[in-house]
Parts: sequence; C-alpha cells; structure tokens
Amino acid sequence: AAEHLGFDNPIPPFTTAKGEKLLQGINYASGSAGILDETGKHLGHNVALGTQVQNHQITLSRIVARKGDNETAAEHLNACVYYMAIGSNDYLNNYFLPDHYKTSNEFSVEEFATHLISTYGDRIRTLYGYGARKIAVVGVGKIGCVPRTMDLFGTNGTKCIQNVNLAAQYFNKQLKKLVVDLNKELKDAKLIYINSYGMGDGDPTILGFKFITRGCCNPRGDGQCVKDKAPCSSRREYVFWDSFHPTEASHRTFADRTYKSLLPSDSDPFDLHSLAALDIGKH
Repeated sequence: AAEHLGFDNPIPPFTTAKGEKLLQGINYASGSAGILDETGKHLGHNVALGTQVQNHQITLSRIVARKGDNETAAEHLNACVYYMAIGSNDYLNNYFLPDHYKTSNEFSVEEFATHLISTYGDRIRTLYGYGARKIAVVGVGKIGCVPRTMDLFGTNGTKCIQNVNLAAQYFNKQLKKLVVDLNKELKDAKLIYINSYGMGDGDPTILGFKFITRGCCNPRGDGQCVKDKAPCSSRREYVFWDSFHPTEASHRTFADRTYKSLLPSDSDPFDLHSLAALDIGKH
C-alpha cells in the first residue's frame, strides 16, 4: 500500500525516524501487538496501540519543532494518511489463548468485539485530536484460515476454523459501524473501512497460489520460521510465509485492491487512492 502511495523505500519505524524523515511517513507497528495493552505479551515485549498513539504525540511535537508553529504542523498532518491495521493479534495472541489470557472467560465473542471496538474508537479519537484527518482502518481477515490457527484447533476436514472466523466477523461488523459513526462525529475527518475479510473470498489458486494452508518456511513450535533453514524456492506460490504472516505476493494482491477497489465491497465509502487524493480543507 505504501508503494502505491509513492514510497520507494520501507517507511522507517518510530524508533529511528529523525530529521526530515519525520515528515515522510513513520511506521508505528509492533509485532504481536494489539488494540489491548496485554495482547501478545506472552511472546515478549511489544508496543500496544495505546503506546503507539503516545509515540505519535512525540512525533507531533517534533514536527511542530521542525515546522515552527502548530498551524503549519497541523496542515501537514491533515494531509497525511493514517493506515491502521490491527486487531488480529487480539484474537490469535489473546482471546483464543486461554492458557495465557483470561479474556475468553470474561467476555463472550460478541462482548469481546465490543470491548475491542470501544478501545479502538478511543485511540482514533485521540489521533484526531493530534491532527489526523484521513484515516484508513483495515478489518480483521480470515484468521480462522491461518495455518497456526488450524494447527492449534484442528480442522476435522474443514478448510478453516469457523468459530475463529466468526469472531473476526463480529469485530468487522462493529468496526464498519465505528467508521460510519466517526465520520459523523469527527468534524473535517474522513475514515474508510477496508474489507480484508471479504477480499479473502474466492479461490486463491486463480491468482497463482498453490499452497494455501502451510507456510513457505519450516515453522518452529510457535509458528515462526526455524532459524538458518532454507525456505521454499517458489515463495510466489505460497499465501503464507510462516504459520502467521502472508508472503509478499499475498500482501501485494491485498495492497492492490486496498489502493484501488476491485469490487465495491472492498472498501467503504471509497478506496485508499480516493482517500489520499482528498483535500480535507474542501470536504
């Protein structure tokens, strides 16, 4: 998606972005992190969404210092696209790991989605307060079809774990409603919803993928790649790199439809290309 928006190189992480790079895009993502602070912590330290938003406040102060005043900094931020893809780990590295987390005992699947969306909405409102005006939020994909999920739950002959996919559907339904509500609530802001779950429909083999349910590399017990082991030689044919993460080929297919919708259901109310082109001052 970043390439489509004109970035020639990977967007630098918050920890290394300095000087002029502050004005050219920053990546706040953190492996295994989620909307909730505790998500993924059984795997070690990560930076949850709340802290990512706090880090953006630090970035904001640095941008103000470079621009010289709040108004000029605000104009810069108003033109930026905020791309938010988070939530999968709150299920795969929290709710569906009862040995590590209590959430599945505290919340029904529907209640957990409500809890996540409430927290997510608060984070987006905070970003709006910092100057965010163009925001793309990505729904949770078909996490019941991830190799690691199928290994943990067992498929009994089915293609995916339906109750895990159902959890994603509950989340996405509420996230889409949140986008509608925030578009009414937040003056001069425009949010779009990207339907990653729906983009997972259809037959991946049509796109040239041959291996759908196992990763390109040899996975360890935790689903990550075994160190120093050669991966597959034909990674373009794999949907997944390891037991969790899609390959570059899979990401590119998704990014193309995210930037310019193939179907009307891919994004709502419009796609990333249209969001980036908006002049918020005129809408």
